[in-house]
Amino acid sequence: MKILVSLVSLIAFLLVVLPGPLYKYGVVDLGLAFTGFRYGVYVGGAALVLLLVQLIFMRKT
Repeated sequence: MKILVSLVSLIAFLLVVLPGPLYKYGVVDLGLAFTGFRYGVYVGGAALVLLLVQLIFMRKT
């Protein structure tokens, strides 16, 4: 479960950080950059939910 949360968090981070430089250097257009940013926020929310599930259900009693 920790690997899944880490992977989703990494993907969200990259989706939020990379569109700016990619647009600046002309690799993607503005619409695609904003779409990547939007989905990065969604994936970040999913990572937060997975982290909360891990904290609630996977804790040691």
